Amino acid sequence: MKMMSMGYHHRHVNEFQVDHSNGFTVWLLLIVKSAAVFVIDGVEHCIKPNTVIMFRSDSRYSYYPAEAVYYDDWIQFLPEEDGCELFDALHLRTDVPYTFSVTEDLSQHIRKMCGEFYSESPFRFNITVLMFQILLFRIAEKLANITIKSETLSELQMIGSIGAPLSRLPTEIRRVQAIAEIHDEIFRWADRKWTVDEMAERTGLSRSRFQHLYREIYGQSVSADIAESRMNYAKRLLSETSLSVRDIAFKVGYSGYTNFVRKFTEIVGCSPRDYRNQSK
Repeated sequence: MKMMSMGYHHRHVNEFQVDHSNGFTVWLLLIVKSAAVFVIDGVEHCIKPNTVIMFRSDSRYSYYPAEAVYYDDWIQFLPEEDGCELFDALHLRTDVPYTFSVTEDLSQHIRKMCGEFYSESPFRFNITVLMFQILLFRIAEKLANITIKSETLSELQMIGSIGAPLSRLPTEIRRVQAIAEIHDEIFRWADRKWTVDEMAERTGLSRSRFQHLYREIYGQSVSADIAESRMNYAKRLLSETSLSVRDIAFKVGYSGYTNFVRKFTEIVGCSPRDYRNQSK
């Protein structure tokens, strides 16, 4: 798979129009954030915000805003053989609008992809390909409305008639998906006691390889994400409850009060008590 270009939250005025009625040179993935009119194979569709749609290079389509201002996220790419296999395995169809209740999570993922794609990192193209694979899994997850189990991914077979079992997907893709699942759980369950050994075993990677790949995908270490998740939860508890700082430290996964206060001050820039006073 090859990433060609991408953009996050682009603003277009009502004169904006895209015409690929004779096809385009690359594939296109769009997250439509404003009402728009799409003409696909000669058929007009009124597209609502929070719609994901993908086009092949030979797709015939055009689109324009339905309102004064139009916003979207977009990725231009070439799937190559491995990408086509993944699209088939996840049962993701092109030329079909998928409208969801929320797409902000997908949009933020593309924002991070753009940051990586346009960075000076020598590995930026490799990293954005991995991030794009995760994005496709996230779209498939929304379509299936299920929780993907990273150990087997067997639930994805509920998406539809899939020609080959997902267990036959390339090992690297399954490992990336397992890392993505761990990343989501870190921010979903801030008080969980995580160990790198446990996470590495779950992904089928060595401890050092897991840490390296996690940092490549998300731009910071897994321990930094765990700390960030815990501090976000702590800030919420400090603002919204009357729990003592010591109780909050325990609730967000710290066994020692002093360690919690030190880490909170390091990340947030002030002590927990000062943060509580400022948030009142």
